Amino acid sequence: MSNHVRTPANWAILALLCCSILLLPTCGIIADKDRIRVAKVGGEYFTRGDLSNAIRNMPAQERPAIRTKGDLRVALEELLDEHIKQGQAAALKEQGKINVVRQEAEIQYVMRDPEKYQEFVNLQNVLTEDQLKEYEEDREIGIDREEERMYGDRALIYLINDAVQNGTLTVTDEQYEQQYELRKGQMFTFEQVAIQGVFLPLDKHGDVYAEAASVREKMLGGAEPKALAEAYDEDKAGYLEVGLVNQASDPKFMMFWQQASQSKVGDVISAFIPGWQRNISVAGEKQTVPIPDSQLVCRISQYVPARQKTLEEAKPALRSSILFAQMMERLRDQAGLEIYDNKLPDPGMYDAGSPSSVFQ
Repeated sequence: MSNHVRTPANWAILALLCCSILLLPTCGIIADKDRIRVAKVGGEYFTRGDLSNAIRNMPAQERPAIRTKGDLRVALEELLDEHIKQGQAAALKEQGKINVVRQEAEIQYVMRDPEKYQEFVNLQNVLTEDQLKEYEEDREIGIDREEERMYGDRALIYLINDAVQNGTLTVTDEQYEQQYELRKGQMFTFEQVAIQGVFLPLDKHGDVYAEAASVREKMLGGAEPKALAEAYDEDKAGYLEVGLVNQASDPKFMMFWQQASQSKVGDVISAFIPGWQRNISVAGEKQTVPIPDSQLVCRISQYVPARQKTLEEAKPALRSSILFAQMMERLRDQAGLEIYDNKLPDPGMYDAGSPSSVFQ
């Protein structure tokens, strides 16, 4: 019978083996969590890792705040809906049935974060070459994202129009009434203003904001906008008398409406307006005149507030939302969409304290 003596080396090896046995399964479990399937769409599985990466890669201003399982499911649903729309868009784009002009995506990119664009305009003359390059690269990525999103939306619109025309998608009076009762407290006519103002092209003034401040002071003092505009050389200022409607589908005037909303007749406001067009009459004929990126200084000459819409007034908007919901439901069914609620991760892994960044 042999005697086994456990030396310090023996004990070290034994301890290492025990640690390996205890830690190896645990490491496997941690690594496998990202591979847990949370959804299935179009025969493809969407994992926890896919979900976390998709949210993490969103621009900060679009990243959702996730505090509950419900927040997480909404975020997942929106990502899957976008995935489905992009699949439809790719096919329709290849067939030449939908198109997005890149300039449209560029405008949408600027309007999604106007403060960032305004900051760039203010600082572009003092930025280094590397900083300008970084901004341009970030800008192109952002425009690409907007272009992709617009293709998805246009694919959905195309499919809706096609289904309506062939009679496979309709809206009933009952659906109108149900949706109106649910949403009437959020459905209002657009507020409207009439303005008289001066626009100052950014590229024609060394400090356009100082110039705009001077024009604003004169206008507040009672000077007429038309006379103020005519005091400049023709290429350095222009007179604008127009009516404007506060609608989200016209993002060019987003910064204008941040100040003009709920204004009063006689108020004077100053806002940046990206390049746009206006119609003028020349010798009795309508002509379209381009207006470059400008700082607009204007006086409110008329204001019409928003009010709650009647059912008849609300029907066009209700119809669109009902048809969009019906088509998305149809596309989800066609894609065999499945969401596994019991497989969603604990929302505690996200930073609930900051809406702008869900990740710690």
